[in-house]
Amino acid sequence: MLNDTVSIIVPIYNKEKYLEKCLDSILGQTYRDLEIILVDDGSTDNSLSICQRYAEKDPRIKIYHKPNGGVSSARNLGLEKSTGTLISFADPDDSLHAECIERLKRVLDETGAEIAYCYGLDLLGTTGRTQTKSDETEKVSVMPVRRYDWNSRKAHTVCWGALYRREVTQDVVFDTDLKIGEDTLFLAKCIRKAEKIACIDKALYYYYVNDDSVTSGHYSAGKLTELKAWQRICEVFSDEPFVYRSARAGYALRCREIVVKYCKDDAFMEQACAEAEREFKRNAGPLLAGWLRAGQYRYFIKTLYSYLLWNSWLKKKQARKTYEVEI
Repeated sequence: MLNDTVSIIVPIYNKEKYLEKCLDSILGQTYRDLEIILVDDGSTDNSLSICQRYAEKDPRIKIYHKPNGGVSSARNLGLEKSTGTLISFADPDDSLHAECIERLKRVLDETGAEIAYCYGLDLLGTTGRTQTKSDETEKVSVMPVRRYDWNSRKAHTVCWGALYRREVTQDVVFDTDLKIGEDTLFLAKCIRKAEKIACIDKALYYYYVNDDSVTSGHYSAGKLTELKAWQRICEVFSDEPFVYRSARAGYALRCREIVVKYCKDDAFMEQACAEAEREFKRNAGPLLAGWLRAGQYRYFIKTLYSYLLWNSWLKKKQARKTYEVEI
């Protein structure tokens, strides 16, 4: 395996409850040539002192402290300060499989891809259950950028759980006006600069689902910025017909999922449901065509129903007793 330094960037804001587990998993990586960049984004709890205590034990840790400006600004500072030839991200309430970086590094070396990613293992904090999209075959798939399918089961939509060659992150930043979807857009911009991407069918990143997460909980206006993120993703691939169509399909699906998630929330219904409906219908064509092409007739019918009979579909979603993930 080629000897390259991997810069792991961790943006931190008030995560004292989870931080030690995250840092222990990073320090326990079997790949040892690491630069661990901890960006404290103006924490008011003990997060900074925890970082300082760990830095005293391991010289690979570098700490940067800044006024609170959001996760995007923290990651951008980490990118600016990083020196590794490879880049990775971890969130402070998550953790990594001990071989996460080593496995992803091997995939990059063996395939020549510019980005390698794994699956996440969701750890449901309230129940202790786990779930993942991975079949755990450990098979490596290589995709040319021009055939990247945002609506595929294999599609990666987050910045973490991935390893990037520095050249594809050069001059790429996280958009600081986005509260949700900023990491998906960052990944999209990196993919656009790459030639090929590789995926290992193995859950090597442990994503802890908790009520503190910005993606969890009730609706707030900032969460609708995810739609803006997907609009920008479509723009990134406007000159790549296949990827552009798949991005529009992914955008339509996300609009639909947002409505399913928040349609019982009065503020969402008043402030945002109409926009989500409009954007879903504007981009539903590629999604419907994709379901047909893949023989996913059940999803095609469900999507067509919501397209043609939106109000009836919406009332059924509002009448459900529990939150449903299924589209």
